[in-house]
Amino acid sequence: MTSASPDSTPDRKAPSPASLRLRFALGSAAAVAASALDMVVPPAGIPAALLVTWFTVRLTGGGWRTLGMGRPRSWPRSLAVGVAFGTVWQLLFLYGLAPLTDAMGGEGIDHSRFQALEGNLGALALYLGISWTTAGFGEEIVWRGLVLGGLARLLGGGRAAWAVSLAAMAALFGMLHLYQGVLGVLLTGATGLALGLLFLATRRNLWVTVVAHGTMNTIAFVLLFLGFEA
Repeated sequence: MTSASPDSTPDRKAPSPASLRLRFALGSAAAVAASALDMVVPPAGIPAALLVTWFTVRLTGGGWRTLGMGRPRSWPRSLAVGVAFGTVWQLLFLYGLAPLTDAMGGEGIDHSRFQALEGNLGALALYLGISWTTAGFGEEIVWRGLVLGGLARLLGGGRAAWAVSLAAMAALFGMLHLYQGVLGVLLTGATGLALGLLFLATRRNLWVTVVAHGTMNTIAFVLLFLGFEA
């Protein structure tokens, strides 16, 4: 009769694919609900959603790689693509999409939440810190990593599933920016869609979208600091 070694542990039964899909879906729904806290108690939403995301990753046992947080093949390429995409999209956003939708009868984007930013170097430093942590890093993990992937898994993981999930994620992402007005919802939803497409186009490399998101916000906040409408 042989005895078990001191460091041996009983094997845990791996969850079934159906169970994993359900856990990801429930985690995604909970993360969306937690993100909604930003509409009433900013900036509590994303930290709460990140906590939900961490719990979901623990519950599914797949690690952060399942959300696109694995090491990219090339860090320089990921950074370059993220910066380039973020810069081009933000310029298109400011000088193409926003004026177009405004000319069609929109009320304009409400930036009243950021009115203290103009000429305030301390506020700029604070917002830039937020843009690369809570917004850039946090929102990408929650929205492109968990929500987009969670719904796609629930729907079967095929191309149609990812397409439906992409549209739903973009719509929800836009709605949670209702404080920016109707135009803000539409344009933020478009940004969520663009970031989702970037995520999928880079083989679910979340680091690229983190850099792109941070770059977009940096440009917007610097323009607001300088007194330009962003």
